[in-house]
Amino acid sequence: MPTKFNQARNFALTCGKQVEIENKVKNFILQRRVNNLNTNYLMLYAKNIIKKNEAESIIELNKWAFRGIHRGYLTRLSELLTTKSIEQSIKLRPKDMVLLLNFKEKEFINPEIDLSGYGNDCLFNLTPMFERPKGVLGGGAFFDGKTRYGEISINDSLKPANFTFMCWVRPPWQAPKDEGIAGHGGVWAGFSYGWRILRWGVSAKLTVQINFGDPGPITIEAEGVLGRDKWTHLALSYDHEYIRVFINGTKIKEVAETRNINYHPTEPMMLGINKDWFFDGLMDEVVMYNRALSESEILEIYRSEKF
Repeated sequence: MPTKFNQARNFALTCGKQVEIENKVKNFILQRRVNNLNTNYLMLYAKNIIKKNEAESIIELNKWAFRGIHRGYLTRLSELLTTKSIEQSIKLRPKDMVLLLNFKEKEFINPEIDLSGYGNDCLFNLTPMFERPKGVLGGGAFFDGKTRYGEISINDSLKPANFTFMCWVRPPWQAPKDEGIAGHGGVWAGFSYGWRILRWGVSAKLTVQINFGDPGPITIEAEGVLGRDKWTHLALSYDHEYIRVFINGTKIKEVAETRNINYHPTEPMMLGINKDWFFDGLMDEVVMYNRALSESEILEIYRSEKF
């Protein structure tokens, strides 16, 4: 009799827990305005994870990551359901992702490990002697606006014909100055190669530059500005038709262009840039794809990672 009672009790608890989980997932989906495909996947993921132990849950997690649910959704949802981050457990990455720096370790490590599978680790010139600051998903990278920057050695994976570069930044409250956020090539070659994302002047306008072999770069001054002391998602894409700039998932500027980017053969990719244009603030979720993501994909990534 007690056995049957316990079985009935466990069944009732499981059903109750599953309803609770489903309600949490539904609220999560509504709050983030998740698209229909990811909505279906997330509901199935939530139903499956309740029956798994930790090792099985990680396998389940990778299965859904492989099917295309953005890791931001999986990370946020898993934190909601299990109260812990599982970002490091997501081993399967999109094949077109060539860089992923998510700064998850509690303490600063150097170099920061690239989780894309391409080995594009970022070596910083200075390692702060304090605990890593909070980022958008887990930890973040700290830049002092004076001396600290990161370098990623150049290779073919970081010189794609078409690309999307994304990151979250959080500048401080102080009045802005001319500073670089990220870029590829040209820092020590007169900024005549590659691309870069800048925070420009007292107006703090987001500005991007891309070099196509001309004496100087094409410069695009975006309409949006970066908020002070709050996280902002940035994205830059190029597809041999347009250069597009996004702030918080929304396209704010596009310029027609069809030529090949003039990459430097040896100059590294830089975070926080340098050479008098040092970024001051925090950075997180630095990602690069070897194709131009669509507007809907960029918006979905922003929605999946935002607070």
